Amino acid sequence: MGQVDIFKIEPDAYYAAKQIVQWAEIVPEWNMPAGKIFVLGKGRDWVPNQVLKRGMTQIQHNDLSGVSEADITALKNAGKTYHSVPITPELLGIGATGPNEWVGDYAAGTLHNKLYFPNGLPTYEQGLAYGQNCDISHKITIGETMENNHYTSPNAAFWAGYYEAKSARLTARFGAGNWAMAHDYLFASVAPSWSDISEAQAKAYFRNPATLPNYNFITGTLKDTNMFTGSGYLGMPDRDKRYVYDNALSARLCKRIGKKFVNYFDPERESMPNMLTANIVGPNTLYLHNKMPSPSPIAAGLVSVGLHFGDGFVTWNGAGKVTNKKWSTYWMQQLFGGSYWVKQGETMHRSSDSWPNLSGDQSYTVVNWGSCIDFAAFAAYQWYATLGQVEGGVTKAARYRINGGPWYNPVNTFEDDLCYAKYNQAPIVETKLKDGKEGLYFIDPCSQNNKKIVDVIGQTGQQHTFEACGNTPHLALANA
Repeated sequence: MGQVDIFKIEPDAYYAAKQIVQWAEIVPEWNMPAGKIFVLGKGRDWVPNQVLKRGMTQIQHNDLSGVSEADITALKNAGKTYHSVPITPELLGIGATGPNEWVGDYAAGTLHNKLYFPNGLPTYEQGLAYGQNCDISHKITIGETMENNHYTSPNAAFWAGYYEAKSARLTARFGAGNWAMAHDYLFASVAPSWSDISEAQAKAYFRNPATLPNYNFITGTLKDTNMFTGSGYLGMPDRDKRYVYDNALSARLCKRIGKKFVNYFDPERESMPNMLTANIVGPNTLYLHNKMPSPSPIAAGLVSVGLHFGDGFVTWNGAGKVTNKKWSTYWMQQLFGGSYWVKQGETMHRSSDSWPNLSGDQSYTVVNWGSCIDFAAFAAYQWYATLGQVEGGVTKAARYRINGGPWYNPVNTFEDDLCYAKYNQAPIVETKLKDGKEGLYFIDPCSQNNKKIVDVIGQTGQQHTFEACGNTPHLALANA
């Protein structure tokens, strides 16, 4: 059985001592199948074609520094750009013209900041006008609309008008179904909190999606958006195993209701108190009060989930290639107060204000140096080399056993097998069959680091046997 395993990839050009993300110099050239979305970071030193020829489908709008205006326009027209978390005023094309004062009622959906809406929340008709005049240059948009000083309720009437007008214009520009637009990267979700409900309730939602808590997003103000996201904002490590299950379920739920789904991933933990991240540059070490890097196996798992169960994977703040490891002086002062650095062979703490690798301005923003972005690229290529070769085939939950134990016999009714895996902390095992080739998807989010023998019976009746260990995805292709 032909396979590509992440742990077998040997990145010859990777220089670990520099701690610089270099995935686009490691993976071979390949293209994502049509309809899939895959966005990492380009960085300052790579050119657009380098990343677009290695699996990436779009480049973030704020990752185009150094690219000529003519080339940016060409990329936009070709659908190769992504509008990364524009906030509400940017989406609507408005400025801050009023006092920074909150008015209205949150529960009633009327809460808003007069800073942006001094005359009250817009009407449906005003939202329609915003949508008729807003930016539609990007093929993919994932907004930030439900937090900070620009929050408005997703049920506000103006959003219905805005998306009605904007979706029609996007269709005229890119073609029906060839664009994707999500209202918010995190908070606007039609899926329930899977870990707060029972297996029976999860199964019931797939049978009757109209009973979902946020089904009004499908029929109400957000009905003209066509994509939802699944969070990859990791909390404490003991909750990591939830994310693969929960995002797989959310992806299949979106498919059930005819919406697109992408995993939206932050390569840093959302919460990790009392931890400082060590950044080594030459003889010195910067101890940064930053969020802790996300683990590479989780990144690989969420990439595989996004591509296999949904429509793709998008990372926020995932650095590309940066030759000179510098930090923005401005952002260091704004975000990382209390950070310090130590000279090699000394113990004295020096203020981060004197860190030798500051840029002196805003020219370098916060950069994530974790290896999980490399792993995300490796996992995407692994998916392409296996299940990507049978994209569009028939997908079914598979019969399997672990270490010669009892067989799990799938039912393949709605998403009962996926629900069983989630609520019984069992592996997710599926195959995809097309033109005699069969792709295998196996992941065990709750696995311990013990090697196990896995037997899988495919859709043709062929038995596949392989070794697995840990919680990284195991993707393979038979009869290639």
